[in-house]
Amino acid sequence: MRSFISSTGYGKFERCDQAFLFSLVNPLNLRPTKLPLTVDKGNAVYHGSDCGPSFGGGSDIRILNHANRSTLSYSRLGNSYQRPPGQQSTFFTGAEWFGVTDYEVFGLDE
Repeated sequence: MRSFISSTGYGKFERCDQAFLFSLVNPLNLRPTKLPLTVDKGNAVYHGSDCGPSFGGGSDIRILNHANRSTLSYSRLGNSYQRPPGQQSTFFTGAEWFGVTDYEVFGLDE
């Protein structure tokens, strides 16, 4: 697993007005759900040397390096990305701390 880096380098948040998270499958068996940014629209993604992709200023989702070998990645939805109505910060995983077997990050060039 590699760190997720953009042209801005390590240790920086990036804004993106169109950013969102998406759940195809979740532990609650809810239908596919889109989670847009909050009104602030800041801190869409963070690029750090100690982690894979991290989304949101409050680390709504942080995937650490070597996440397939540990359960130290975490989910705290609701800081920068909206949770589905009535759902907890662990909506994606069912638990705050989790391991990762696979993930995909997509970007669109305009």
